[in-house]
Amino acid sequence: MGHVQSVLATIKVGSQYMLIHLILGSVTTFTSANSSLRYMAIFVIIGLAMSIQSAVYQTHYVPTPLRGILAMGAWIQVFNSYDILVHKRINYAEHREWKKEKGLIANGGTIWFTLSIPNNFRRLDTKWQTLVAAQEKFFGEENSSKRNSEAFFSSAVQRCMSSWPAPIWTGSPDKKRYFHSWAKAVSYSIYPGSVCRP
Repeated sequence: MGHVQSVLATIKVGSQYMLIHLILGSVTTFTSANSSLRYMAIFVIIGLAMSIQSAVYQTHYVPTPLRGILAMGAWIQVFNSYDILVHKRINYAEHREWKKEKGLIANGGTIWFTLSIPNNFRRLDTKWQTLVAAQEKFFGEENSSKRNSEAFFSSAVQRCMSSWPAPIWTGSPDKKRYFHSWAKAVSYSIYPGSVCRP
């Protein structure tokens, strides 16, 4: 009996958590940037987060690690929803236009955007992408439009390789040293400002 109650309690809380994502993604995708539904959605998401918080506090049927993850994730989505719906006012129509201007393909259409945007915290591959300080330094103001993460990664590796001492990359270096240097350049390419000369 206890096992059944645990499963049911977990499904109940988990479904509320998934509902937060579904509401946030749907409202972001299918409403205009200035729609009043966005404010209503935030209040609903806050209500669901409070319900999850209360449920995980009062029940011992949901496994303890899962209770922490669900409660924490719910409140993260509350702040995330404010950023998406009110602060940046992200919407699919504007995202699609931005893709067309850049000559990029909007993968997955509305369904993919609905499901992915709530967990795309850095807004990767959108016009609202958040650049880390190292990326801003690497691209500079004149190249601020280069916000595709794939392009950033490959360009950063090339920049690192060209800025490091030539013996590492040319001639017949020791294989171990060569591999170590290559791996280091790739791993640090996420933060090129720390290893690449400006």
